Amino acid sequence: MEDDKVSIHIPSSLFARLTTHVDDMGYDSVEEFVTILIEEALIGPSPSLDPGIASGETEEIRRRLRNLGYFE
Repeated sequence: MEDDKVSIHIPSSLFARLTTHVDDMGYDSVEEFVTILIEEALIGPSPSLDPGIASGETEEIRRRLRNLGYFE
């Protein structure tokens, strides 16, 4: 079940810059990028679950699982 959404206002110039870069950063949208950024700011970046997996890879796995609907 998806949460209700609210608007957050950011400068249009920042939104335009994000729009051109989210694909390159591996996100599907500015909304997805901002949501993950805020979640990480609130809970901190998640530590790697496996010492053989780099922290960035862990975040990529989390993002993919979130996109598949396994968690929000």
